[in-house]
Amino acid sequence: MLVTAGTVLTIHLPPGGSYPTVELEAHDILYEDAALIVLNKPPGWYVTMTPWDLVGNVRAALERWLQRRDGVLQPVHLAHQLDRDTSGVLIATKDPQANAGLQRSFATHTVSKRYLCICAGQPVEDSWTTETGHGRGAHGLFRVYPLEQVGQPLPVGHNSIKYMATDFRVVRRFAGTALLEASPRTGRTHQIRLHLHALGYPILGDARYGGPLQLGDLPLTHHLLHAEYIRLPHPLTHHALEVAAPLSPLFTRAWEELEQADGSIITLR
Repeated sequence: MLVTAGTVLTIHLPPGGSYPTVELEAHDILYEDAALIVLNKPPGWYVTMTPWDLVGNVRAALERWLQRRDGVLQPVHLAHQLDRDTSGVLIATKDPQANAGLQRSFATHTVSKRYLCICAGQPVEDSWTTETGHGRGAHGLFRVYPLEQVGQPLPVGHNSIKYMATDFRVVRRFAGTALLEASPRTGRTHQIRLHLHALGYPILGDARYGGPLQLGDLPLTHHLLHAEYIRLPHPLTHHALEVAAPLSPLFTRAWEELEQADGSIITLR
């Protein structure tokens, strides 16, 4: 791109100061057919382009992998999003004819999603549903609003407070922590993380929402939230499609550390 004298350029640098290597391998693919491709997204990868990096993201990496394998450029469309540090099931389409059906499934809540996470603290109940409002606060960050404020204007911008709901279930209790299953009924940004933060049970490794960054001697380099399972009607065949993703190495190691503690409290900090 040519620029002229006096042109002001804005340079965006990656938050960590370096560009990650984002390259997929065959073992990252969980399911594939002529229309869909489902992968196990690693933690630490942005799903789409950012202001500082157009190629270091999952969608670009998936297109590069398909081109290496098939010898032709195959544009893909992401059906949904995952946070940078959330691992697990991510669906993309290779056939544009599948897009409308997928969008309809997500919009009508016929997609069933299940996440696993490890939280700090001990939830009182074994299973419960959290219903709140969702939106950006006065400083632009996402936050939880009281349920009765749903529909009211946000403090900034022209949007209103949206409804969000998550079903939680305790899978395993440890000393000072718990392994939870979370099934979001809505698809709000940072939904599970926000709800657990508001309840006083932040996810381990979640620096933004107050989660501990150390489990004993184990540094938690990303939050322990994993999109484990998804079930939806195939957008073209309408047959039920179910896909599950194995845990990330750090999540697995943290779970093992808690199991081996055998009831002893592991310091969180």
